[in-house]
Amino acid sequence: MTPLDGEVFESLFKRTIHEGEKELMLAVLEDAIKNFQRYNRRRNEKERKQFQEAQGWIRGRDEDWLFSFDTICAALDLDPDYLRRGLMDWAKRHGHSGQLANR
Repeated sequence: MTPLDGEVFESLFKRTIHEGEKELMLAVLEDAIKNFQRYNRRRNEKERKQFQEAQGWIRGRDEDWLFSFDTICAALDLDPDYLRRGLMDWAKRHGHSGQLANR
């Protein structure tokens, strides 16, 4: 293998890892949004907990944690405040019966 081949391989490997990390981050974001929307009109304790966990993660402002809402949005080139406001507005329009927690 020539040095050039090694550089190409290393570049592809880094790109694959980077793309895999973004795919994982997107999956985490999608799962939280799905739970937030699915359990917005919670009917039992388990659903209430699912909604509260998703809502708490979305409302959280922890930029030091790799998988925080803000960090994931930044990695995916999304505006976290815009997405956060949109989700909270969606919850209000779709019958969220309780007060949306503020953080």
